[in-house]
Amino acid sequence: MQPATDKHGTVSAKSLFSRPARTSVDRQSIVPPRVTKPRRSLPSEQRDSSQFYGKRQNDPRVSLADKFIETLDRYGETLHDRSANDLEETERKLSSNLEELALDVEAHCHKLSEIEEPLQKPITTEALTNVRSAGKGAVAGTEEVLLKESISEFRKLNEEKGQILRQLWEEWEDVQLQIMSLAVELYGKDSLHVVQMETGTLKPGQLERLHDMFKVAKTGYHEMRRNHAELQRSLDGFEEDLGQISNKAKNVAKEIHESYVQKKTENMKQITNLLQQFTED
Repeated sequence: MQPATDKHGTVSAKSLFSRPARTSVDRQSIVPPRVTKPRRSLPSEQRDSSQFYGKRQNDPRVSLADKFIETLDRYGETLHDRSANDLEETERKLSSNLEELALDVEAHCHKLSEIEEPLQKPITTEALTNVRSAGKGAVAGTEEVLLKESISEFRKLNEEKGQILRQLWEEWEDVQLQIMSLAVELYGKDSLHVVQMETGTLKPGQLERLHDMFKVAKTGYHEMRRNHAELQRSLDGFEEDLGQISNKAKNVAKEIHESYVQKKTENMKQITNLLQQFTED
C-alpha cells in the first residue's frame, strides 16, 4: 500500500501509520504456540511498556514508514546537492559569459573609435591614390590627389559634357521634326499617328514649328489630291477616247473587209467571163 500525498507532494503522517484493511487471510484465527516456561511476575507499568515497544518493533508498517522517511531524507539531500551544483555551474558560466561580453564590448568600442576617427575629418581633405597608366610621354605610377580637387574637376567635366549633350539633344529634336515633316508631306497627316505630339510636352517654339509643319503638309496634301483627281479625269477621258478609236477602227476594218469581199467577187466574175470568152474563141 502506497502512502497518501497531497497536492504539494508531502506525505501525511496519518497515512503512514493508518491501519490497512484486513483481508480474508488476516481474519483467520491464528493459534499461538503453547509455552511451558514459567512466567515471572513484573510490575504492571514495566510490563505495559515492554509490550508496547515489542509490538512496535514487530509491526511491519512501522518499519516501512521508517524506510520511506529515510528514503525521502536521502532524496532531499541528493536534490539539494544537485541543485547546489547546478547553481554553482550556472553562476560560473554566467560570470564567464559576462566577462566575454565585456571584452567584446571593449573590442567593438575600440573598432568604432578607429572608424569614427577618420570620419571626423572633412571629406574634402581626404587624399585619393590615382594609378597612372603608361602612355605617350607618361610613366606608369601612382599619385595622391585631394578629394576636393577631384570633385571640382568632376563638376567641371560634368558641366561641359552636359552642355554638349543638351546641344546634341536639341539637334536631334530638330532632325525628328524634319523627318516628321517629310513623312507628313509624303503620307499625309491623317495616315500618321502624329496627333499625339500636339498635346505632348514640347519645348517653347517646338509646338509652333509643329503646327506650321502641319499647315504646309496640309496644303501640299490637298494639292496632291487635286493633281490626283485631275489625273484620274484625264485617264477617264483617255480611256473614252481609246474606246471611240477602237470602235472606229472596228468599223473601218469591217468596211475594208466588205469592200475586199465585194471586189474579190467582182474580180472572180470578170476572170470567169474572160476565160469563157477565151475558150469560145
